[in-house]
Amino acid sequence: MQRGKDSWFNATEAISQKLVDAIFDGVISKQALKKDNPEEVWKFYNLQIENSLRTNDMNILNRFITLFGLPESVTEQDVVAAYQNQANQLKDQKIENEKLKNENDDFKTQIQAFQKQKVQDLIEDAIKSNRITEEQRSTFTALAESNFNATKVAINSIAPYKSITSQIQTASDGTVDYKTFREYQENAPEILAEMKFKDTSKYNALFKKEYGKLPKNASL
Repeated sequence: MQRGKDSWFNATEAISQKLVDAIFDGVISKQALKKDNPEEVWKFYNLQIENSLRTNDMNILNRFITLFGLPESVTEQDVVAAYQNQANQLKDQKIENEKLKNENDDFKTQIQAFQKQKVQDLIEDAIKSNRITEEQRSTFTALAESNFNATKVAINSIAPYKSITSQIQTASDGTVDYKTFREYQENAPEILAEMKFKDTSKYNALFKKEYGKLPKNASL
């Protein structure tokens, strides 16, 4: 700036030269009357700026009053207190939500562990009862993890495997002693026919166990 020469600045340049603190975007409601005194002109516009800022502040305050549902008679301190209370509530809710999330994660972990143990117990029992073999463990484990109830039903429908040697016994006289009436029919019908007359009580017992009733004209 040269001495004795007028210089004009726009708003941005005035800020860069630190001649003003900020740019006012408010609306000047009145135009200044022609004034020759620069100080009076400044006072006129400065008053309107202050009034505009106060109006903006009131508008903001009214928005908060409406937002928090406060009465119109509240003070700025009341609005600040309501805002702080709202902020505290949001903070407490965030903490509670985090707590519930952690509890939910723990609960999911417990359920997964319980389901895994159920599958292991089902497969172990199936192997011990000879319903499936050790070689089938991985297959039935995958099925149980996918659909536990359906796999349980399927396993329970499998008859326990029994070896031929476990199904028959040898009598003291060296003859084969089967355990069921049907086994005698399929493997030793001649022994069954002989038993009917020589060991009637055993014959009748096997018959009743197989068919749920005694042979005709027979009693135990």
